[in-house]
Amino acid sequence: YAEQVGALLGHLGVDRAVLGGLSLGANVSLFAAAEHPERVRGLILEMPVMEWAVPAAALAFVPMLLAAHYGRPVMRWTSAVMRQVPRTPVRALNSVLDAASMQPEVMSAILHGVLVGPVVPTAEQRVAIEVPALVLAHSNDLIHPFNDARNLADQLPSGRLVRAHSPLELRLRPERLTAELSDFLAD
Repeated sequence: YAEQVGALLGHLGVDRAVLGGLSLGANVSLFAAAEHPERVRGLILEMPVMEWAVPAAALAFVPMLLAAHYGRPVMRWTSAVMRQVPRTPVRALNSVLDAASMQPEVMSAILHGVLVGPVVPTAEQRVAIEVPALVLAHSNDLIHPFNDARNLADQLPSGRLVRAHSPLELRLRPERLTAELSDFLAD
C-alpha cells in the first residue's frame, strides 16, 4: 500500500504531502514515511495498529480468515447479496457493507497480510522517521490499544500524542480534535 501511495502522489504531481490514516491507514502512512521520507511532510495517525494489538487482532481476524478460506461458497453468495444492498449516507455503515461485499479471495488475502505480513515499520525504522507526527488515540480498544499509540508517539522524534475521548469523537463531536489537527497542520 505504501508503494501505491507513492505512485498516487507521483500521478497527482505532488512532491511532498502530509499523510494520514485510521488504523491500517495509519500504518500505511508510517510505511510510506519510512520507505519514501522525501515524499512526506508530516503524519496524522489515528489509532495505529502495532505490537500491543497482536493478541486481539488474532482473536478477531483468524476466524474471519478461516471463514473466507474454508467457507468460500457461502461467502461468495453473501458477498454477491451484499453488493446489491444500496449504500447509505452513513459512511461507517457503508464501510461495513463494502467489507461484506468483498470476494472471499480478496478478504482472505487482506487478512493474511494483516496477520502474517509486516503491518508496521520496525522500531528502528520508526525512530528514523523525522517528520512531525500527530498521533490520535483513545482508550478501551483492543485492536487499537492506547499503549501502541503512546509508544509510537514516543518513538517518533517529532511525535505528539493527543488522546481522544472515544473512537467516535472526531466523527460526532469533532471541534476539539479538529482544532488540534488545524494547529498541527498550521505548524
